[in-house]
Amino acid sequence: MASLERVAVDCMREAPFPEALAIADGVLRLGDWPHARLVELTERYGAGRPGIREARRVAQYADARAESSGESVARGVMIEEGFAVPDLQTVLPNVLDPNRPFRVDGSWRTPDGRLIAFEADGEEKYRRFASRHGGDVVRKMMKERQREALLTAACDALIRFDFRTVKAPGALARLLDSYGVPRA
Repeated sequence: MASLERVAVDCMREAPFPEALAIADGVLRLGDWPHARLVELTERYGAGRPGIREARRVAQYADARAESSGESVARGVMIEEGFAVPDLQTVLPNVLDPNRPFRVDGSWRTPDGRLIAFEADGEEKYRRFASRHGGDVVRKMMKERQREALLTAACDALIRFDFRTVKAPGALARLLDSYGVPRA
């Protein structure tokens, strides 16, 4: 039976970049591995095998801070489309309660100093909430809208997108370009 490490490296060699990045991010996060260990395992299990160059590229960009596979796939598409690699899990001030800052999925600082933040919205979190709380969905949506309003006070732009946008060829790139997200 293959080890988790070998399977992860095989997936990194064979899967499309965004999905391979999600696997690598997940392995770092769940295994609580340092980044250097993933790089070392990539060489140990991938050297001399087809796809090693791609696996090395995946390992280079892997980041345990990504909290979901959707965030990782989105970041992979961003990288493939030539955008600057975003900072992940950016903390932003809460103007109403400085003791309770917000965290967004990621952000970029533009050359002129603007801060552009993003949130990768997954339908699943809303579905889970609805199944647990029934009629409280309206309350949840209101809280999310209030949070978004406060986030826009803490950054210059907030980009929200869903997985459908990530998977539609060119859609995420058009969206990021419209906000002025820097290219690599």
